[in-house]
Amino acid sequence: LTLKNVVVTDELTGDEWTIESLAPGASSEAFTAEYQVTEQDILKGTVLNVATAKGESPDPDKPEPEVDPGEKEDPTDTPKPNLFVEKTAEAKADGAYALGDIIPYTIKVVNNGNVTISGITVTDDLTGGEWLLDQLEPGASKEYKTNYIVTEADLMAGKVVNVAGAEGTDPEGKKVTREDTETVVTESSNPHLTISKETTSTPANGEAYVLGETITYKVVAANTGNLTLTNIVVTDDL
Repeated sequence: LTLKNVVVTDELTGDEWTIESLAPGASSEAFTAEYQVTEQDILKGTVLNVATAKGESPDPDKPEPEVDPGEKEDPTDTPKPNLFVEKTAEAKADGAYALGDIIPYTIKVVNNGNVTISGITVTDDLTGGEWLLDQLEPGASKEYKTNYIVTEADLMAGKVVNVAGAEGTDPEGKKVTREDTETVVTESSNPHLTISKETTSTPANGEAYVLGETITYKVVAANTGNLTLTNIVVTDDL
């Protein structure tokens, strides 16, 4: 029997096509539908698509023809939960960082997997920074800023090593962690003392000191290096 007004529906994509007339043994033109794989499909492992149709039959006893739905099941990629952490320090324009300088850091967290990561904690060990992120979808990213002040210990080490990390949970409840290390070069340690000495008195006669006259001196010890000095003994030989 020739069927009229056949409506073909793709349930997954929501597409719909109408065929005015379809004779016995005949096939319609090929219809094309597109579907974008979702995270739920990744978690299920497959995409099941069902196409159905309905039409009008000329048989008054069977006005609606029976339909054998068309089904197609395609496998999807396996879940690959993953985080990427990148930590960068702003370069100092005039060279290495010195004592007391502020190092600005940027921490970037990227979900470079194919499932959403939830309950993410981002930490910066050196600065003590900690940030909470409810969730990060595949392909999404988030940036955080933090600062650190260079210490004497950093100068003695010759560098500042900073580690940033991120930890979250995948849809199956498994932990996902990642960290990155950024190293910044500092100035070399330079312990140094400078002693200055000056006469603060004047000769009584205004010209030259005479026998028995007292000369008064001012001695100043200055730390002209970049480390704290202790147990300093200043002596005047004369």
